Amino acid sequence: MEEFNKLDTIRVSELKGIINSGTLVLEQNVEAINALNVFPVPDGDTGTNMLLTLRATGEEMAKNPDASTEEIIESMSRGALLGARGNSGVILSQFLRGLAQALAGHHVVDAYLMSRAFQAGAKGAYDAVSDPVEGTILTVISKTSQAMEQAIEKPNADLIIAFQEALLACQAAVLKTP
Repeated sequence: MEEFNKLDTIRVSELKGIINSGTLVLEQNVEAINALNVFPVPDGDTGTNMLLTLRATGEEMAKNPDASTEEIIESMSRGALLGARGNSGVILSQFLRGLAQALAGHHVVDAYLMSRAFQAGAKGAYDAVSDPVEGTILTVISKTSQAMEQAIEKPNADLIIAFQEALLACQAAVLKTP
């Protein structure tokens, strides 16, 4: 794993950039994600639906460049909800909604708060599905959240360490999905 400088906190206002970066990465991998989609039917649009949802989130967040912290959080949640497409988009939107709710009232985010936000997002994603099935995006979200929670328990844990551990868990979970 590459070594990076330590990052103790980020400002909530930096979420716009994080969403935009995530959208670019998703855009580059949309076809691979579409190819993974076999549950509940192999309709091949999971990546596309997630991309459309994330784009709508970023577009809503970009509407007010001078937004306050609370307005950023609200626009993230609203954009995700209104832009949700398909089952995967709805699940992603509920993850983002849970994340936003956990970050509400905070101007800066540390590894501990980000871990709590990911846990809230994972709960939101599971709660959005009437009959959650493991081996799907839900499992990927759950494993990512759990890894972040474990990472913050390490000595000298910061946001970079938490995100690195979360990414590794996410990648491993994707490889294990049916």
